[in-house]
Amino acid sequence: MTDEIKTRIIADMSDMAQLTEMYSSATSEILNTDIDETLEDIITKRARIIDAIGKVRRDIDEACSRCTAQESDLVHRMIRGANVPLGMSAELRAIHKAAVRLHSVYITIADKEKAAAARVDARVKELRTELQNVNSDRKKTSGYSAAGSGFGGSGGAFDGRL
Repeated sequence: MTDEIKTRIIADMSDMAQLTEMYSSATSEILNTDIDETLEDIITKRARIIDAIGKVRRDIDEACSRCTAQESDLVHRMIRGANVPLGMSAELRAIHKAAVRLHSVYITIADKEKAAAARVDARVKELRTELQNVNSDRKKTSGYSAAGSGFGGSGGAFDGRL
């Protein structure tokens, strides 16, 4: 592995960690903002970040394609968080350090994702209940305007003396 490839992979992993931290920040917004007003904007923002992470991942794959098969396999194992041998070259140890930082951010995101999903699910349940209540109230009030209920539809027969 050349120094150029090592530097590129480390820089790409750093970019991926930075993008992942941005994603984490966007997830925090779900936890801390008014869901009704901002959820669509946050989801769009996170989708763009996911696209950028995908691009960086493709860049890492392209850089790995220029390495030996063994080095490429080790880098991909590091990205996945799989076990790697202790006797690595200095270049691979530096990449491993970047991968560990990346996994630390992923762990933080996993916890936030669970909390955000729970918050959104709770809001969806609230909205569903509100909608059911509105439909129930509508059914109750529609009975008042039905024929024979005492309230005429047009009001023409309300008081014939007027």
